[in-house]
Amino acid sequence: MSETENCHYVSRFQTVPWEVNDRRLVYYDFEAGKIGRHSSRTLYSKHRLNDQATENLLSRLIEDPLGKVRKALTLGSAELPDWPSYRAAALFVQLQGPRSASTQEGRDCLRIRELLSWPEPELDQFVHFLMEGKRLLTYRVPKTDRLFFPSTGLFALPLTQVDNDANGGIDYGWATPLDQRTFLAVVPTNGNFEVFHQLATDGQYFLGLSTGLHAKKVVIPPDMLGMREAEIIENIQHWRQTNVTHVQALEQMRTMAREMFEQFGVRTDHGERLRRVGMQRESDRTQAT
Repeated sequence: MSETENCHYVSRFQTVPWEVNDRRLVYYDFEAGKIGRHSSRTLYSKHRLNDQATENLLSRLIEDPLGKVRKALTLGSAELPDWPSYRAAALFVQLQGPRSASTQEGRDCLRIRELLSWPEPELDQFVHFLMEGKRLLTYRVPKTDRLFFPSTGLFALPLTQVDNDANGGIDYGWATPLDQRTFLAVVPTNGNFEVFHQLATDGQYFLGLSTGLHAKKVVIPPDMLGMREAEIIENIQHWRQTNVTHVQALEQMRTMAREMFEQFGVRTDHGERLRRVGMQRESDRTQAT
């Protein structure tokens, strides 16, 4: 099994809009607490992460088709032109978590290779299953906002849902940056996307989200590099903490909603009627006797 010396767990073409002199990326390292500079060729990569067969499959099925339409998506094109590009975009977001997790001890990309090695009709069926109840969303953030590029390749995108459910109407999408102001996301089909415009009023909402929750590094938008390093670091630390606190609060709300549903059995069904499930079950038991 041939192994490659430099495997990107974040596709290199993604970080091109963040490159500065000599294709270098300026990043903040959360563990070291300082700003560094590194070649885009090796920052988000690891030696011998994949075998060559996996690299070839990632290129053929995901990176090459998406690379051809990435520019159009960042310029505002709402539609992907064909099934191969849609499949590539869906897999691009959905497999990014396992790709970045494969850098951890004891993890590998074997399952990704096995998946991408399936006959294309089976892979297509899997993508349909993967995207059931979800949709792809390309979103361009306001002019005053920007995106970091996290080392995980993804950041969580909190959403409200159009129809309330046992999670309190709160759900998440997963987004990956395409350039400094555009992200591609997989989101629930019933997500309320208008909330983006409301939440981004201070010009820093997506900057905060794109620092991620667990990313060890974030590439800094070149527009910010004119600031003093100490100021950049202070802002990044603030945005990360704000993001973590925000998601923790949302999770507490989701937990409370689930507990109320389990205790009182009240939720909104698909007909938007309140049903007390616990009482209905008691009634069913009475009728059965």
